Amino acid sequence: GAVASFIASYAATVMGADGLVTRIALFLGVMALHLRGTKEMMWMVVLAGVVAIATLLGFAQGTAAFVQSGNLEQGDQGLSVQGVIQAIPFALWMYLGVEQAVTASEEAENPAVDMPRGLMLALIVLTVTAAGVLICAPGAGGVSVVSKAGDPLLAAILAQGPGHTLLTNIIGVGAIFGLLASFFSITY
Repeated sequence: GAVASFIASYAATVMGADGLVTRIALFLGVMALHLRGTKEMMWMVVLAGVVAIATLLGFAQGTAAFVQSGNLEQGDQGLSVQGVIQAIPFALWMYLGVEQAVTASEEAENPAVDMPRGLMLALIVLTVTAAGVLICAPGAGGVSVVSKAGDPLLAAILAQGPGHTLLTNIIGVGAIFGLLASFFSITY
């Protein structure tokens, strides 16, 4: 449900889609793909994961120039333990976007070799992408803007003004694909 809500938020921002319609279409589409078979579903998950990684790297690159250290502070508190703790749920979602690397490795011909490789690759990719997002999203958009947004990546871009429509659309569509990867993996 939480992932579906994030997908609906991004779809509303990028495409103006209705949240309820998006959720219903999402659940029906996922069920239909699961009924087709595991192989088809896993290819969709891997494709969505690759798009998610490219999106997160593109987001970090596209917003890095707008990062200001003052945006990382929340009010007069500055950087605090409470602020870090409040950011943990957002950080954890980053790790749901490409966990299918490990899920897919379980179906490999040699799981004893492929699972550790999948885990290590996933941890490296996730560390790089999570660091980029956790610095660039609040650093560019401000902690207060990003923390209240249903679509935090887009909120960080839109905080820069209306001149970033192409980046907003690319990141929005990519975020939807990344969240779809999570949705497919969770339902698998």
